[in-house]
Amino acid sequence: MKKVGILMAVCILGISLMTGCGKKEEKNYLKEITLADYLELKNKKQDALVYIDSNDDISAKFKKSLNAILNELDVKVKYLDTTKFKNDEEAMKFMDADKLTKESYEVPMVVFIKKGKIDVYTSGYTNDEKIRDFIRANS
Repeated sequence: MKKVGILMAVCILGISLMTGCGKKEEKNYLKEITLADYLELKNKKQDALVYIDSNDDISAKFKKSLNAILNELDVKVKYLDTTKFKNDEEAMKFMDADKLTKESYEVPMVVFIKKGKIDVYTSGYTNDEKIRDFIRANS
């Protein structure tokens, strides 16, 4: 009977280790905002880090990597999904909101808005170290 109890305890411990029990839980450090929220940030001249993407398959991979970096650094970032723009008019409002995006924009993009304007940014699919350095420098 004692052997069965020990065997059960070992099995439970093994299952716990295989399923990741005990690992640090990764939280979502991306807070989704709407276009109206984004425009309000800019109009009120607030400082903020904002991640902008198009929520496609490649962006999903980048977003997962970005969230892991944000977890590591314990930094929260606002997230704007351009696929949620209801029409071309909303897309134009977004583009017209800053000199950087006036003609076009590339996603994924992480921007630091300072006093209502995009001060610095990184765009495209870049490596984790560059994103980590960007977040550290602007948070």
